[in-house]
Amino acid sequence: MRGGTILVWLLLMCGVILVPGYTQADGSPSSWVCLLPRCGYNLRLGVIPSAPTPDDEIQVVCSGDWYDSCVPHYLSHQVIGNLIQVYLVWDYPPDAICLTMITPWRYTVDVGRLPEGSYRVDLYLASTVPWHGGFCASKMVAVGEELYKAYLPVVAGEQALP
Repeated sequence: MRGGTILVWLLLMCGVILVPGYTQADGSPSSWVCLLPRCGYNLRLGVIPSAPTPDDEIQVVCSGDWYDSCVPHYLSHQVIGNLIQVYLVWDYPPDAICLTMITPWRYTVDVGRLPEGSYRVDLYLASTVPWHGGFCASKMVAVGEELYKAYLPVVAGEQALP
C-alpha cells in the first residue's frame, strides 16, 4: 500500500511526465526522472506602465508559480540595444526546508528610461539543478510608439452644431 501511495504522489508531482534518467553502459535506464516545466507554471511577463513613453521610468514585472516554497530569486538584468534580459537564479540551499506546495512568486525590475522603439524582454533562469534553467519567456514592448487613434466622423444634418 505504501509503494502505491508514493507512486501516486510522484505522478502528481511530476505532472505525469516520467522519462528514463541516466543510462547505464548497456543503454538501459538506471532510474526514472521526473521532468517538471523548467521555468515553473503560469509564467508571466509585463511592463509598467503598460504603454510606456521615453519619459517613463519603466519596470519589468516577472511572475509565476513554482513547484515548492524555494522559489527563484532575482539575479540581475541588462539592456543591450533593443533587448532587455532579466536573469533569475534557482537552487536549493543545503540548509533549506522547502514545502511541497505550488508557491507564487513575483519580481519587479527597474529598467529606467528607454528611447523610443521596440524592445524584446527575455527572461532566463540559472540553475545548478539538471533540467531546470535556460530561456523561459519573451515579450515585445513598444516604447513611445503612438497608439492608433480612431476618429469618428461628425455627421451633421440640417442643424448646425453648437
